[in-house]
Amino acid sequence: MKNSCLLLLEILQVLNSLAKVTHRKLSPPSRRRDSALTTIGKSRAGVIVLEAIVVTTLLVILTLAILQWSILMMTHQGVTAAASEGARTAARSVFATSQQLDTEATVFAVLAAHGVSSAGTTVSIVDHTTYITVQVTVPFASTSIPELLASFGLPMSSRSLQVMAAGWKT
Repeated sequence: MKNSCLLLLEILQVLNSLAKVTHRKLSPPSRRRDSALTTIGKSRAGVIVLEAIVVTTLLVILTLAILQWSILMMTHQGVTAAASEGARTAARSVFATSQQLDTEATVFAVLAAHGVSSAGTTVSIVDHTTYITVQVTVPFASTSIPELLASFGLPMSSRSLQVMAAGWKT
């Protein structure tokens, strides 16, 4: 946050110095009325520059948020596919001893196909009488989602994606 504020201040200083240089190069006004308009134009130019900086900063933040959200949704779809395939595998598993291992292997294979690391990923299986639920929890650090908004004070590294899917026993 401090870096972005310092960068904003430096940009304002550069723009202010550029505005002073261009105003010095203008020829002196020939009439009193032109002098009043030039003074109004000078003060308005500073406001325009400030508005442009604020709007540009907001547009950059909004663009980064949209980009990060779209990548997050693609990764969430991959985790959902992994949970669904894991639930299908767990529901078809004959032996309870191999159910956890088979389900984890299936989930990790689907996650790898979607570019998600299995480091820190947990797979929980709950066996109900007629169906099985599989819950997959993937830490944000295990994904390939870039931290685009961390410099603006919105880190995502402490969060995780959590998806639950059900599979009916056959």
